[in-house]
Amino acid sequence: MDDDQPISWWKGKLADFDTVESKFKWLQLKADRAVDEVSDDYKAGMVSVKMGVKKKGFEAVDFVNAYNFKQ
Repeated sequence: MDDDQPISWWKGKLADFDTVESKFKWLQLKADRAVDEVSDDYKAGMVSVKMGVKKKGFEAVDFVNAYNFKQ
């Protein structure tokens, strides 16, 4: 982000996050060519996330108390 302007992005598969057993994943960002603030993708940055997603209507998951999500 550059103040409130996004300058990098990441696109991936939701299926990579469909479990409570998630581990941290490093995501390589890509430069947003429309903004043109970052000249090369390797300068766009990386973020580490731990995320879990479940389908609506299925049994709810208590992510706060799930083993891999506890602090």
